[in-house]
Amino acid sequence: MATTIKVSSELRDRINREARDVGLTASSNLQQADMLPIVLPVTTTDRGWPIHVLLRGQSLLPPRPSYAMTEQPRTVTRERLGERAGVVDGRTMREIELWLRDFLGFA
Repeated sequence: MATTIKVSSELRDRINREARDVGLTASSNLQQADMLPIVLPVTTTDRGWPIHVLLRGQSLLPPRPSYAMTEQPRTVTRERLGERAGVVDGRTMREIELWLRDFLGFA
């Protein structure tokens, strides 16, 4: 399963300066909660933490190694999401899901 990464237009100009402004939308399968998607902050800092998942996929922004911070899920309104900033591959999404399940106690 591929998941779209979106970034708000007001934050797009800051992507290369502050990578945490990019968010991974992790709630693509939650049809009932469509108005409050779950997102994960993204960082370009490699801390070597296994809970920070390297984002793999085509045409991802920012165009340098970036990591989903799975220990910080949050909900946001759809209005805060902007245009697509890339799509992560299925392997990446499965790894993120594994860490989210562990974090939320669903493992």
